[in-house]
Amino acid sequence: MLDMKISELDVIEFLTERREKLAAELRSIDTTIAGLKSETDMTVGPGFDADKSKRLQSRTDSGKAEREMNRQLKINVPSEYNVSDSVDKRILFVIKTLGKGNRDEILDEIKTKYEPNGNFERLEANVKVRLSFLLKQGAIKGEKKGRFYQYSLN
Repeated sequence: MLDMKISELDVIEFLTERREKLAAELRSIDTTIAGLKSETDMTVGPGFDADKSKRLQSRTDSGKAEREMNRQLKINVPSEYNVSDSVDKRILFVIKTLGKGNRDEILDEIKTKYEPNGNFERLEANVKVRLSFLLKQGAIKGEKKGRFYQYSLN
């Protein structure tokens, strides 16, 4: 067997790198959990087989499994704005009332008409993420206009 000397500095360096990797993985898991919690507002369409979805996800990369599930999802647009609704539902309602609009127009509409006293910084961060998610899920359409997307309902 080879005589290898491992110094305390080597151990410290290894453990520090490992801690950083684990922290990054935990942040990723937290983001996924938050995304899944907000997806509970969506209804699953007919023919959705949860076991099949799990098998697909384990066999294929996440992109293919996600596209398979996207075909199954149906989005319900609320008929009125409710602050206690999920961010997704509030975004869908505002897009419905505007017809189409970019992220800033949607945020401005929420801030001025529906939530003038709300925590706007937190909402702004959530809206950015959720617009991207809704676009990828096919719940809304996005047309690139310069540097920004113009969003509308499907």
